Amino acid sequence: MDQVVKALAHQGSIRILFADITELVSHAQKIHDTLPTATAALGRLLSVTAIIGSMLKNENDQITCSIRGDGPLIKTTAVSNSKGQVKGFVSEPHVHYINEQTKKLDVARAVGKGTLEVIKDMGLKSNFTSSIDLVSGEIGEDFAQYFTVSEQTPSAVSVGVFVDQDNTVLSAGAIVIQMMPNAQQEDI
Repeated sequence: MDQVVKALAHQGSIRILFADITELVSHAQKIHDTLPTATAALGRLLSVTAIIGSMLKNENDQITCSIRGDGPLIKTTAVSNSKGQVKGFVSEPHVHYINEQTKKLDVARAVGKGTLEVIKDMGLKSNFTSSIDLVSGEIGEDFAQYFTVSEQTPSAVSVGVFVDQDNTVLSAGAIVIQMMPNAQQEDI
């Protein structure tokens, strides 16, 4: 069962958010007929967007995260509400690259250079919009940069989607670890 889990560690000085959305990414792969690298990119974005959505304070708040790159995926977008319920799409679902050195899915190559845009709709007169240049196209590194630059919250972000040889999604999720304002050097 898909879920977003929130936890605090070290007397509340560290926030940990974890999303396991394997079922959703598997369903999205089938609906959008994505090839493995497109599946990984979409799944990574869905995972971290679900986590950010779960950080929203009000029931009607929502967040939209879009990655636009000059790679063949073109644009990948995900939208989440404050419960971490998420949906998304990828402009070009039939993209599949393997990194020759690591033998892993090459999401960075599929994304290319571009921007990450985050739009928070919190029911105010205008939305909060932030746009940063992609660091690598690997999505986790890009969101770590977003948290540092746009939210002034240095964060460790890890995202992953494991797609089997037959294009079956075996696992998909993300973890975000953030230091809270009361964190001490020893906590880090």
